[in-house]
Amino acid sequence: MSNSAGAATSKVLPKATEGPDAYHTAISSVFTAGDMRRGQSLVVWAIREGRQCACAVDQWLMGRSDLAG
Repeated sequence: MSNSAGAATSKVLPKATEGPDAYHTAISSVFTAGDMRRGQSLVVWAIREGRQCACAVDQWLMGRSDLAG
């Protein structure tokens, strides 16, 4: 997907706002976090979401995760 300026965009599925399903996009096997997911925000939110998204991707790939999310 791209916007009118040609930049890549993603559409987050509205089914979850927290947890491993919160970071999936409408595109299979594509995840998003931070500013791409919630818009411009504080860096602490982006760091938190990056860690949670990494945990969600790990769960999706491995079926479980040892990462702190």
